[in-house]
Amino acid sequence: VRDAAERFQWEPRKLVGQVVDIYLNLAALSDTFAEFIAHDERSYTPQMMNDVIRRLVSNNIVPISQIE
Repeated sequence: VRDAAERFQWEPRKLVGQVVDIYLNLAALSDTFAEFIAHDERSYTPQMMNDVIRRLVSNNIVPISQIE
């Protein structure tokens, strides 16, 4: 797996950080973006969001200051 990651330049931490950046930028541009995400019950729960934020911060993928 490590060899494949190196061969294909697979950087999952970087990818997750980029996805978070996209969400944060969309949220900054639209007051309703967060509301739409929160109302999407297929892929969002408050507990899941808290878990994701905790993991992003504890694994140093995204600084807490960027999320707040």
